[in-house]
Formats: sequence, structure tokens, C-alpha cells
Amino acid sequence: MNKMNRRMLIRIAETLGLLLLFFYPFRHVYVGIDMLDPGYNYANYTFAGLEHMDSMWFFATFLSTWIGHFFTLLPYGNTLLGMNLYTTLILAM
Repeated sequence: MNKMNRRMLIRIAETLGLLLLFFYPFRHVYVGIDMLDPGYNYANYTFAGLEHMDSMWFFATFLSTWIGHFFTLLPYGNTLLGMNLYTTLILAM
């Protein structure tokens, strides 16, 4: 095997490894969608702001609430599957 083929094989292996690491968290994105617990947090994402929550709760969860609120504005962000996809995307990155 010459040097050029070896470099190409190493590059292909690295690319496949990175793709595997990116897509691995998505393997069960559709599993676990239920209405028991996530509705509480998703309500905070939809109704973010001091007019809907206590000021202590608002400032304690400011960053996560506004990121979640941004996700609800994206396409399919109003569904549990959409929220699972967007939050899994953060893990994949």
C-alpha cells in the first residue's frame, strides 16, 4: 500500500468516526416522547418572562429558559419530537 492510499484510508476512517459521533445521540430521538414530565419545562419555554413566572425562578433559569424558548420558535419546536431533535443536536455538537 503506498503512502497516498494510506492517507486516504486514514482520512475516510476519521470522517466516518466523526459522522458516527455526531449521529449516535440521535439513535433514540423518537423513543421517550411522553407527556408526563416535559410539559412542565416546555410550558416555561413557551411562556417565558416575568409576567408568567416568579422573579426568583426567572433569573435562576434564565439561560435555559431562553434557549428553550428559541427552540419553540423553530420549525416543529412546538412538538415533543421537535424539541427532542433540537436538544439532541446540542449533545451531538
